[in-house]
Amino acid sequence: MKKILFILLSGTLMITSCGGEKEKVTDANGTVDLTYKFRQGQEFYVTLDWNETVNGKDSVGNVKNDTITMATTFKYVVERVDESGTADLAVTYDHMRMGSYDSDDSTQRNTREGMMFAGMVNYVLHAKIDNKGKVLELTGGDNFYTFGQQDSLVDDNACLRADLGQFFEILPKTAVKNGQEWETSHAIDFGYPGLFKNKCKFVSVEDSVATIEIQSVVTPNAEGKTVFPGGFILRQYFDGSRSATVKFDLKKGIIASSSYHDLYQGKATGNSNGNKIRIDLNVDLHKDFNVTSN
Repeated sequence: MKKILFILLSGTLMITSCGGEKEKVTDANGTVDLTYKFRQGQEFYVTLDWNETVNGKDSVGNVKNDTITMATTFKYVVERVDESGTADLAVTYDHMRMGSYDSDDSTQRNTREGMMFAGMVNYVLHAKIDNKGKVLELTGGDNFYTFGQQDSLVDDNACLRADLGQFFEILPKTAVKNGQEWETSHAIDFGYPGLFKNKCKFVSVEDSVATIEIQSVVTPNAEGKTVFPGGFILRQYFDGSRSATVKFDLKKGIIASSSYHDLYQGKATGNSNGNKIRIDLNVDLHKDFNVTSN
């Protein structure tokens, strides 16, 4: 269950849009402008389907296998948009389903899962994102990962800001043609920490929806760590890869859907109650986003 505590938001904060008049999405040279067009007052619900398989062994040969399947829903509200297109967004952790647990079921609030996740439901974050997806600010996440317990070992706002950034900051700085590539990079400090070098490619446009494919090389982030309640620190060193397909609605100016597949291999080390821990791990992670609007 501890594994779940630090993956709930990792890579889950997405946003999309609705509406928009019919308009041409390519210019005379056949290029497209991949730019966010946030609109004040819009509300959206984004559900992440998370499917993860972890296989590994500890230092004495004990098998550590786990499968995690869950769906989490986040509510997004565009509170303000300035002249440059930079938006202020409120993000609320709205709903969770995992196995038989459902955060909407009041009878489950006193269960182990209910008490564990009670501090996350209705938690509100505030983000500032420009029209190219750069996350300029994130606030309100203090002690999010430790559910209100005071923790000075991890900057939760910085971690959550990186989570948003790895999804939003995928757009090129200028308009692109079919087949054109560009590169991005980001660092994840919490959850499955890693340094990502991403090669993005605009591969097609159909019915005003552009398809972007992403291939990432993942290397260990030595600064990354996971802190559990009680101060238990787990460091993870992973190499791996990510492949992703993102659908970007050119008329609405926003991501419409995305699908990610991550493969990691490496080790996790820590110290619990004076006992050294080492686990060799292989992680197969699928993340699919589905969007609804009110």
